[in-house]
Amino acid sequence: MSEALITPGVYPGLPMAEYLSMPAVSASLLTAIARECPRAAWWQSWLNPQPPADDSTDATDAGTIAHGILLEGSEQGISLGDFPDWRTKDAKAWRESIRALGNIPILAHKMPPIRAMVAEARRYLDEDVQPVEPAVWAAFQPGGGESETTIVWQDGETLCRIRPDRLSADRKLIVDYKTGGTTAEPDTWGRTQMVRMGYYMSAAFYARGIEATFGVQPDYVFLVQEQEPPYLCSLVGTDPHAFELGAAKINFALDLWQRCVKTGKWSGYPGRVVYPELPAWEQANWEERQSVDEYEGKMFGAKDLDAGVPL
Repeated sequence: MSEALITPGVYPGLPMAEYLSMPAVSASLLTAIARECPRAAWWQSWLNPQPPADDSTDATDAGTIAHGILLEGSEQGISLGDFPDWRTKDAKAWRESIRALGNIPILAHKMPPIRAMVAEARRYLDEDVQPVEPAVWAAFQPGGGESETTIVWQDGETLCRIRPDRLSADRKLIVDYKTGGTTAEPDTWGRTQMVRMGYYMSAAFYARGIEATFGVQPDYVFLVQEQEPPYLCSLVGTDPHAFELGAAKINFALDLWQRCVKTGKWSGYPGRVVYPELPAWEQANWEERQSVDEYEGKMFGAKDLDAGVPL
């Protein structure tokens, strides 16, 4: 698909494969250029003539299937394999053939847990979310929002794209559905996954796209769910500070992307020696260890410690 053929606008129902093949900048590319380096972003982009191999796992496939069921009410594109696991040659060959067709291979006995996970997400929205966060609940009701709508806009010299999991009908709320093997406990997930994976940058980029397209500054909420029973869910918001920092990084990443496109130079990591600063907790741990050793030395005597007397 040529960049010249892409017109900024809203594209409901665009197949995911076509969305991913668009020669337009996405949140993942900007996150890569800001958190890693330009060459990492180039490698993941359409500019790379040899795109990276599919790195899908059972966990990511389960998340993709759950997305389809919860957000679009569909199990289309899923192929069930009647194997106990993927270890045999026949199972591996079947899985590869299904991926080559553009479908998602899943072991048949893995589907009931995925359906149970989605059922719990729906229960959570109806029973736990509706009374306290009615706008989030309403976005998932018929007519209350749209799922997986592709949005393309021109950001300066750069064509950009987003595909919100769920966008409310009034465009004032984006809900991003995240599943995985990590805990969905809100504080822990916010301190780890949202920061480590740069999700707050994605939130800022998506909000930028909605504002550019619809003239609305939306709120951004993550619906987080665990992939193991009891499939616990939580809602994690993006606070103003996270939006501000994310927006600053997006500005930096877009500017750097444009410069790299113009020059054709996609730098990697620095060639000079870098001296990472040790975190404060490493020094604190060592000081605590020393204080314990000094205390034990006074109690038992240095000779006892040297002799290996059990403490």
